[in-house]
Amino acid sequence: FPVTIEGLIAAAKNAGVTVVELQHGLISKHDLYYVYDSKFDALYKKSYFPNELWCFGEYWKRKFESSADVKSMNILSKGDFRWNNAALEKAEKRNVILVTTQKNMFSVYALLIARIDDLLKNYSDWKCEVKLHPLESNTEAYFQLNLSEKVKVLPVETNIQHVLAYSKIQISIYSTTFYDALGQNVFNFAWTDSGVSADYVSEVIVTGK
Repeated sequence: FPVTIEGLIAAAKNAGVTVVELQHGLISKHDLYYVYDSKFDALYKKSYFPNELWCFGEYWKRKFESSADVKSMNILSKGDFRWNNAALEKAEKRNVILVTTQKNMFSVYALLIARIDDLLKNYSDWKCEVKLHPLESNTEAYFQLNLSEKVKVLPVETNIQHVLAYSKIQISIYSTTFYDALGQNVFNFAWTDSGVSADYVSEVIVTGK
């Protein structure tokens, strides 16, 4: 954790306040937010971690417990990443390819979006929508891309669940939205030759989950 966060946790614990972390992304052996190699034992044993980690469903809880080295937190399962909402399930599917981005990776995703835009010239009944990461710091760059009317960049505050409800295909490099899409009848595709984050991508593909 950054010093500022660790300081807040220390202050809260000193005041007798229980600190709870809500899962905020993939839990992966390639992710240093959650999984630490044994060589860091001495360091993280001196660090301040929350009292509890609330995982978004049993799948993530099991993944953390089987791969993470931090044992100072109580791991709880809260909710389920498989979206189940009757109103969304009734949404009519459209020929929409959804691209979900990762923050601060504009140059990479711009190439993917341009490739899809070019391919869609041969598919008149299909369109593409781009859902930006909520913490994207370069939103204007996406809106300034020279794209055809076949591709629409959505406002950053757009509800991902509503977009997944009517989309048929989702493409990203890696994203928790792959898991959000499981209950929405969406085909997920990972861009494996983007040149970045190959470790994340391979783990998702190999596990099939």
